[in-house]
Amino acid sequence: MTEIKDEKRKLDETFNSKLRYVEQQKAELAAREETTRESLAQALKERERIELDSEDKLNQLRKDMAREKQEVTERMNSSLEKQKEIARLQKASDSEYDKQRALFQQ
Repeated sequence: MTEIKDEKRKLDETFNSKLRYVEQQKAELAAREETTRESLAQALKERERIELDSEDKLNQLRKDMAREKQEVTERMNSSLEKQKEIARLQKASDSEYDKQRALFQQ
């Protein structure tokens, strides 16, 4: 009878020891899982922040490029108008010169 009690006590101790080990492992896994979840949440926030920042920078770049394109187009159009005006003035000057030369030759 004593042997049976001793054996039962040893089995209970072994079972309790294994149960404590499993519970400790479970707690460690739960802590790792929580840490992993927090890291994932932080990484997702950081990714969203970077995406928003990149989108803002891209939109600003698009605005700047559109503005620069508009400015260059306006300068080009202004330059073309000046060229046309110079050509008209040159023709008028040539015409006036031809008139003066014709009058002089008479």
